Amino acid sequence: MKTHTFKTFFRSICHSLNSTLLVLIVILVNLVSPSRGETQPQLMVEIESNRASFELTVSDTKKFWRLQSSSDGFNWVGFRDITTLTGDKGNLLLEVGFEELPSSEQGNGFFRAIELTEREIFVRRIAEQKEIWEREGSDDYEYELNQYFGEISWRGSVTVAGGNVSSFLTIDLQPSFVGVPRIPTIDGLFDQITHAISVNAATIEVTWDPVYGYPTSCFIDFDIRIADEEIGWTIESYTVSE
Repeated sequence: MKTHTFKTFFRSICHSLNSTLLVLIVILVNLVSPSRGETQPQLMVEIESNRASFELTVSDTKKFWRLQSSSDGFNWVGFRDITTLTGDKGNLLLEVGFEELPSSEQGNGFFRAIELTEREIFVRRIAEQKEIWEREGSDDYEYELNQYFGEISWRGSVTVAGGNVSSFLTIDLQPSFVGVPRIPTIDGLFDQITHAISVNAATIEVTWDPVYGYPTSCFIDFDIRIADEEIGWTIESYTVSE
């Protein structure tokens, strides 16, 4: 994936600007040239007393970009994602209060915008889905789970009370002579996805419930060179407890 990097030198003179609007000159450093036909991306910064505005002009607003900051131009840390579309221009916009800027960049510093990798986009999606689940879901619910670990599979109903598994009923277990595997809550399923990312699993495929945000199905292959270490699940039903 192409990455375009841009630096903007930021000065703290906005402390004394009051209502005066300052448009900073943007120094562009393009590490990889855009493909033929693409518009050269541009990052513009505006400072007005206690507000900072970052506007990114790109040819494809469906891509994801992250604003990074640096005090020396060499060591960069993520600041915010730029996701809000502006009016008729179709540019990406981020507005923050001056106090929200990284403390090291409230004096002198640099900012740049980078295009997110597929992995970073996936991590961002998981965080968004977890927010939906925490907002729309419940700590008390019942759900039907079909999960597998290599050659072992378990299907059953799970009751969760206060965020913990209170009981479960096994509907099917294969092979039948193995013990019942650990039964997770839906939060535990999120944790399994997060763990797979942290250990750089070879494949992670997830589908999401459009209302409650939980992972309705998942397939994780930790290492394509090893057989029968894949895990996965499908959630066949979900009901909030009365």
